[in-house]
Amino acid sequence: MKKQKKIKAAIIGLGRIGAQKGNWKKSLSPFTHAQGYSSHKKFELVALVDSDSKKISTAKKIYPNALIYSSVKKMLKEQNPDIVSVCSPTQTHKKFVLEPALCNTPVIFCEKPIAYTLKDAKQMINACKKSKSKLFINHQRHFDPLVQKWTQKIRKGKLGK
Repeated sequence: MKKQKKIKAAIIGLGRIGAQKGNWKKSLSPFTHAQGYSSHKKFELVALVDSDSKKISTAKKIYPNALIYSSVKKMLKEQNPDIVSVCSPTQTHKKFVLEPALCNTPVIFCEKPIAYTLKDAKQMINACKKSKSKLFINHQRHFDPLVQKWTQKIRKGKLGK
């Protein structure tokens, strides 16, 4: 039987959703994109990208097998990932979706919201259509026990009006 090639994954943005550990209960695991990819047998976490040296240092310790980059363009050129997760601040989503789209990355998974403006969102969608990249936008975590707990507190007025 032929061994199946692993799906090469890269993360742009190493913050709390991208790659940080320790922010969530263990029962909610996997709770970051990096943890999700690295814990699944069909994926290989090949690259992590951020400009924050502290986040890079932390990520190196948690994911020692992934290569670390400060440049998205360089990472895309050297790694040619099958999927890129964009976990950076919203104001950078457009730039970090367009770059992998221009490199014909097959799948781009972007955190919500897609963009701050409809114009930017349309440009991102059109670029992905042109390159045949599949663009996915993450969803709210309505079923996350932690979100449900805080929602109940809000409904009961425990945090104010």
